[in-house]
This record gives sequence, C-alpha cells and structure tokens, in this order.
Amino acid sequence: MGCLQPAPDDDAAADVAERYLTMRGSAVRTTHSRRTRGIALAGATAIVLGGAVTAVAQEDDTTHGSITVYKYELPDESLAPQNGQAIDDIADALTAVAGAGFSVCEVEDIDLMRAEDWETLKKFTVAVNTDGTPAVTMDATEFDCDLVSGQDEATTDGTGKAVFVGLPAYKAYVVYESELPSGALYRAAPTFLTIPYPGTGTGEAAAWNYNPVIYPKNVIVGSGATKEASVAGDTVSFDITVPINALGKDKAYTKFVISDQLGDHLAYTGASFTLTDKDGYVVDFVDDDYTLTAPSGVGGAEVVLALVENGLSVVSQNIGGKLVLTITTKVLASGSTENMATITINEKSTDDNSSPKVVDEVDIHVGAYLLKKGMAKDNSTEFPLAGAVFAVYEMGDEGCADQEPADGTEIVKGLTSGSTGETDTFTIPAGYYCVYETSTPFGYKNAGVKEWPVKKIADLNEGSPFLKIVNEQIDVSDGDLPALPVTGASGIITMLVLGGSLISLGVVLAVVRRRRDQASS
Repeated sequence: MGCLQPAPDDDAAADVAERYLTMRGSAVRTTHSRRTRGIALAGATAIVLGGAVTAVAQEDDTTHGSITVYKYELPDESLAPQNGQAIDDIADALTAVAGAGFSVCEVEDIDLMRAEDWETLKKFTVAVNTDGTPAVTMDATEFDCDLVSGQDEATTDGTGKAVFVGLPAYKAYVVYESELPSGALYRAAPTFLTIPYPGTGTGEAAAWNYNPVIYPKNVIVGSGATKEASVAGDTVSFDITVPINALGKDKAYTKFVISDQLGDHLAYTGASFTLTDKDGYVVDFVDDDYTLTAPSGVGGAEVVLALVENGLSVVSQNIGGKLVLTITTKVLASGSTENMATITINEKSTDDNSSPKVVDEVDIHVGAYLLKKGMAKDNSTEFPLAGAVFAVYEMGDEGCADQEPADGTEIVKGLTSGSTGETDTFTIPAGYYCVYETSTPFGYKNAGVKEWPVKKIADLNEGSPFLKIVNEQIDVSDGDLPALPVTGASGIITMLVLGGSLISLGVVLAVVRRRRDQASS
C-alpha cells in the first residue's frame, strides 16, 4: 500500500487551506519562502479556480460534488471528446444500457488541497482485478481504493443513467462497473476522476466542475440482431441479421457463432449467409472461412454457422457491417414461425432475453382445403360439385377486390374441386384471405369472391381450416335467361283476333272503293 507524502511545508499547506476557506476575492498573502511560496501559489491557483464556481453559482456547494454515469453501447466511432461535461443529443445517437451496476471508491491519501497531489495524478494507472474491483497503482505501488461511505452500488435505469451524490470534494475517485448488464461482453474500463474536475474553458471560463459526467460503454452480445420469418407455400425462411459491432480498443473477434434450433414441424432444407461492409458492399468469403450445418431434411435440426480463422479476421476488419444468415425449411406439420437464434461472440452468448426472436410469429396450417357444394334449384339440397377452380390471395388493406388482383400476394392458384367437392390440400398461415372462383362448373352461377378468415391453431375446434363455397344452379325462373316467346291457347286467340281485324279492315276498304266507283259512273 502506497502513501503520498505530506506537503513540504505543513504551515504553507495549512495556510493554503485557510485561505481557501476564507477567500472570496481577497488578496493572497505572499509572506513565505521561495520554495513554500511556489507550492502555495500553485495550490492557490487550483483553489481559486475551484472558488470561481462558487463565485459564479454563489450558492453552489463546493465541499461536495456528484458523479453522473450514462451507460451506452459501444458505438462504431467516437462521437465526442469526454471531458467531464454532458454531451448534447448523445441519447439520440447511442443505445442506452439498463441494469449495469456501478460503484465508486476513493483513492487513499489524495488531498487535492495540496498542489503536489495534483501533480501526482498523472502517474496513476487503473486496472481491473479478476473480481472486477479496480487496481490503482502509481510507480508500481498499489493504493487502496475504498468504497465511499454511504454510497451503495448504483444501477443504470432505462436511460442508462446512474448518479452518485454527496461525494466529498478535493478527492480522487474511481468509478467502476461492479455488475455487468445482461449480454455484456466486457466490463467497461474504470474511470479515474476528481472532484472538482478541471473545466474546459479558458481564463475565467475555466470553472471547476464539481458534477462531472462520464460515459462508460459496453459491448452487448447480440445487440441490434434481428430475426424475421417469411412463409411462401410450404416453405418457411428465416433471416438472422447480426451487426458487426466494435468490441473496443485492441479487441478482435475470436469467436463468432450463430445457432438456431428449429422446431420439429420444420425440416431444414438449406442455408446461406452474406457479409456486407459498413457501406453495404458484399464481402467475399471462401469455404475455409466458416463451417455451416449441412441440410438434413428432417424436422428439429440445429443449424450452426461458425466463422473460423480467416473468417474471424474478415469480420474484425468490417466493423459497422452486418452478417445475414438465411435458413430455409419445409413445413412438415402445423405449427408456428416462433423461433429464436443464439449468438456467441468471444465466448459470451445471448440468453433468452437478448437472443433475436421472430417478432410477428404466425401459425401455419398444413392440410387446408376448399369445399365446393352445388345447390338444388329449390334450395333444398346441397351436394358435392366437381370442376370448380379457385385462386387464393392475401387480403389487402382495402379488403377483397371484386376481380382477381393482378398484383396481389398469391397463396395458391389452380385449386380444382374433385368428386367429393374438396380441393387438394395446401399450407396457409393464419390470417385473412380472398378466394376467387376462376372457373365455374357447367350450369352453375359463379360464386364470385369470398372472404376467408383463417384462425390460429388454438382457435380451431378441430381438424384443418377449410372454406365451403356454394354454387347455385342457373334457373330461368330466377331471371338467369331471357324469357321465351309466348305459345299455347293465348297465342292462338291473339292470332285469331288479329286475323279477324285484318278481314274486317279488308271488307271496309272494299265497300268504300265500290261506292267511289259508283259515284264516278
């Protein structure tokens, strides 16, 4: 354990302290020896600058201070110099880390009322012991750093913030990460700082900072990773995206593994991956850079991508890029797209809370079908109807269009009803759909478009989802055809009446003509 020596002149040191307690613009006495005067003036300079805070803020406490910690994930690039001042708008640029525990300890035998103690600060180094506590040394001599009385471990909140208040001024402190947050790869480096902390301005603006702010950072394994699922027919694909995050100064990737345990209802049929740099350009890999589980064709396989040797070097050189692993599967039975991937970086793996998961999982039904029925003319009987052809589309935001959409999302097309009225079975996710009858059996009316809400597995009473579609027979009495010409007795009567009228008209014309001829003769 090391110990700093007292000031060369105890009277001078005491005088410095006395003048600090009494000065508010008063003159500094200079009745000391040359050597003592130099020490005293140096100490007075520090104290005057500290006193400037009091002069400016008047009621501000210069006997105590605080340390505010803001914990964020390590960015790819440095955003601003860290000088004890708060950084504007940093919360918009970085991701806050909650649940990190911090402790503060006071370095022994440091009294910043003494000028020479300021001079020794630059000789201190701080390392981390195996138990996470700081190891403070100067010139190979270890100094105790005791927890500050009354200061419990502070845990960062949802904004990444933790605060230590009521810290005695004119001391040196070390703030260190005593509890790692979930998924953290390394502890943040401990921070050595003083209260007060040197200001950043010049001249009178160089006010001492009694409330410094620090920004320790963590690398969180799996941070920013996402997992998405897409369904096309009986194929389900998963895209796992992992950002290539910075690991810190002089840190490189020594292990990079993505593993995905598939459900028993999904058969692993293939996988591929792509690495892009921070500008979006594809980075080439060769087969020796990685290992990837071969497709098995059976349900419940674990798919593992592991980068090796040169592959690890490639990702270390592409900080800011991203790696996307795509896994394709075939649906064997009804189930869900719910799935989680595990990411391992340098021996640290994601857990259930930090592993990327499919966010909008959906249920998938195997064995769905359409059931076609015909309706008798008297609406008394339904019967199986063969030969109807259907197309199924996802329902759009505006509902179902009257006609089959040219640019809709097609689920299945060309479904034809058989002798039982049922179509072939197909795979469909739970959701809302539009069913169009694209070809209608002879002698029946087209059923048009039908809305089809496909329920989740848990909401089905039993079996597979199906939609019954009924076609009515074409019927003259319903106005499905133009009326036939009128025939029978009523037609004959009409013809007789019309014929009689024509004969009567002929007789009248003949009589008129005869009278005209007689008159002229």
